[in-house]
Amino acid sequence: MIWNGEKISERINLYNSDDQLSAYLYNILHGNKIIGYVIVDPKTDKVVEYALGQSPYSDYLSEYIKAKSDKFNNKKITLLYDGPSNLV
Repeated sequence: MIWNGEKISERINLYNSDDQLSAYLYNILHGNKIIGYVIVDPKTDKVVEYALGQSPYSDYLSEYIKAKSDKFNNKKITLLYDGPSNLV
């Protein structure tokens, strides 16, 4: 209900440590501001993680890459996601 009427970003692919597709990330946008995110399993299309606020994958990383662009020239950048945390 809190995200009713908000926009969903383009899909961002996340990969596991074996460089295989592990999840899709969708940011929830209010205007141009990220207010939440959803992570979806690409095999089942089920939501495996979601939260309010910015995702640890997109906003922080994109700003870091911009700030340190000289370090990342001509390099492949892969966002790693090995699955949701399971708390017992």
